[in-house]
Amino acid sequence: MTIYLDFETYSELNIREVGAVRYITHPSTQIICLGYALNDDEPSVWSVGQDLSPLLDAIHTSDKVYAYNAMFDWRVWNYIGCRDFNWPKLPLGTRIIDVQALCACYQIPQNLDDAGTALGITHRKDKAGSTFIKLCCQPDRTGLQPFPHDHASRQAFDGLFKYCARDVVAMREVVKKLPRPELIPQEQDIWLLTQAMNNTGLPIDYKAVRAINNYLQKYVKETTTQLPAITGGKVTTPGQIKRIVDWCAGQEVFLPNLTAETVESTLLDEVLPFQVRRVLELRQELGRSSTAKYKKILAQAHGDNGEWRVYDNLRYHGAGTGRWTGQGFQMHNLPRATVENPEEMIEAFINNQPIENPVYVAKALIRSMIKAPKGYTLAVADYTAIENWLLAWAAKDEVTLQNLIDGKDQYKDMASARFHVDYDNVTPEQRRIGKVIILGCGYGMGKKRFREVAAANGIIITEDEAQESVDAYRFKYHLVKELWAGCRNAATQAVITGKSYSYNDILFGTFARNGIRWLAMKLPTGKCLYYANPSIKEELIKDYEYMGPVPCVTHYGTDPYTKKWTRLKLIPGRIVENYVQATAREVMAYGMLNVVEKMPFIKMLGSVHDEAIAILPKAYATEGVLEEFNREVCNVNFIPGCPLRAKGFFSKRYKKD
Repeated sequence: MTIYLDFETYSELNIREVGAVRYITHPSTQIICLGYALNDDEPSVWSVGQDLSPLLDAIHTSDKVYAYNAMFDWRVWNYIGCRDFNWPKLPLGTRIIDVQALCACYQIPQNLDDAGTALGITHRKDKAGSTFIKLCCQPDRTGLQPFPHDHASRQAFDGLFKYCARDVVAMREVVKKLPRPELIPQEQDIWLLTQAMNNTGLPIDYKAVRAINNYLQKYVKETTTQLPAITGGKVTTPGQIKRIVDWCAGQEVFLPNLTAETVESTLLDEVLPFQVRRVLELRQELGRSSTAKYKKILAQAHGDNGEWRVYDNLRYHGAGTGRWTGQGFQMHNLPRATVENPEEMIEAFINNQPIENPVYVAKALIRSMIKAPKGYTLAVADYTAIENWLLAWAAKDEVTLQNLIDGKDQYKDMASARFHVDYDNVTPEQRRIGKVIILGCGYGMGKKRFREVAAANGIIITEDEAQESVDAYRFKYHLVKELWAGCRNAATQAVITGKSYSYNDILFGTFARNGIRWLAMKLPTGKCLYYANPSIKEELIKDYEYMGPVPCVTHYGTDPYTKKWTRLKLIPGRIVENYVQATAREVMAYGMLNVVEKMPFIKMLGSVHDEAIAILPKAYATEGVLEEFNREVCNVNFIPGCPLRAKGFFSKRYKKD
């Protein structure tokens, strides 16, 4: 028996603002209806007071229970359904299939309507649904809850019930269009790990968050009053970008925009008029988006026995390569700014003491708001240059791997080759350029983009110098350059012939399933990355124009800029980047599963880029445990010859080590 579920709920809260946990546990949140289908039967829609016995009978014997963004429906069932209607508990295990997660594994959009577009399903999500949700799922204009039996709202509820049923059918069609109706076993384990981390949540220093937010609100309000005084009332808030640009132009300072880079570079001008300087300084200070995180934490934090946590911080397979992305609190884009004495500065905010540049200090303290509760400590393991290691491993570059094993500084080594100086004579500035080369050129970056990346790192170089840097990388790491071409050729041949081709053990193949053709690239764990409806097109490739028109694999995917479903080029550098980053994700996921299995006193909290974050009782926080933690996150057997390393630490507060 297969079951497809979809809930519609009412609440006084906005789930986008407060997050799913606060939303579902709020006293006002109720189930309006439950759409469901058993196997291929027509969908049914249950509402309060109706008979649900067909579904309740089936739930005990079902093999699979499908839902889109399944954790929401699972929580509604287990929290509201069990509380209000005495439904049986629905265990979170291998039979719960998240259709959103399933789409993500095939690089299909994670929005149900967009997924339907990409897969060409017949029954699409009802676009009028948002109207019905506004009318039925939140308080009306008078602040009261609408009810299905009220004459004024009956038509809206009928529309909502039909919308819910249509979503069930659309979800079922999406499942039937995908190559597999469920995640492969190891991916289901990683999905369950993600939900366990999301359900554990990040421990938050709520007192400090509230104090800092209050301090900032008062400071911003007082400081903003300087803007109309300086500009003669033409600018009143730091968010009025056009007004600021126009006012600056009136002062003979012409700005193309107000991006952080533009403002920072303009402030370097020593002859900048004082008033313009002050306006831009206020824009720079008061316009910091990172301070909004304090408001987000306050909105989403949920208290339990005096402890506060923010839940659902990870999006499973948020990136096409499988890496987690952030949601809610967005811990994946925390600022890198730091302060020397976090505890001292936090106390200054709490005690309302004078603080120089409080907006910057608050930005630097945002990591520290993640704080282990009394009796516990955080454990953080940071993988050492994991992409650099895996790129060398994928290219079979034994020399580079040995240099990394021996502890040779890869940035200095690159600078030595770029500037033709001895390794020991590389200057700090040359090493900085070497770092940009290593971090930027591994996936085929050309000279134009390299200049932009260097400038973003405060390094201004000419076009010729950029070309020399790119050429130095491709000469020194010629095996990486060969990897780009080898993967491109293997992928191209696989699409043209329909047969399997490989380069350096990276296997490509195509197959057709349910009316859609797929290109698959196999990772060392056996998992594949998938590209929908591949084809070959002869064209010039950016930064490879000198090669003339070449066969290029294209496929359907989500454009990273427009967010639209369209045909994309699978250029050589991107193939390798996908492979390396996906393999790095496999390492991190398997490593964290190791910790869960072998170190049960540790609870995983999440992953931020190349860091694994956990929490454990202080009594276990010994050097031996830290060594074991670092070892287990690297204990994988699918990348032989690539000795990984992780450096970890214990800390009361989260920090950048």
